[in-house]
Amino acid sequence: MNIDLDYQFFYKINLKDNYKSLTQKFNAEKSNILRNNDKLNLYAGEWVKLKQNDYIMHYVKPAETLNKIAEKYNMDKNKILLDNNLLSERLFIGQMLKIYK
Repeated sequence: MNIDLDYQFFYKINLKDNYKSLTQKFNAEKSNILRNNDKLNLYAGEWVKLKQNDYIMHYVKPAETLNKIAEKYNMDKNKILLDNNLLSERLFIGQMLKIYK
């Protein structure tokens, strides 16, 4: 059984909002915004249904270690390993890690 752990809410579009700003601001995916609203254009003043992911994406930066990332998000490094199906603590610059809330 699949359980939808995403958080749904409504948001009133501002004049400067666009798909990119919404995906960054609310950790939502553009495809989900389109699917939930059947809209191609966003207009100021209209309400859209957003679905926030239950995780954030972390991009590994130079000199970052798994320990530093775990400290940053206040979580156990083993959880990060398991959530991302990693077999070792070795990380690569630019690697994407899912950090579950």
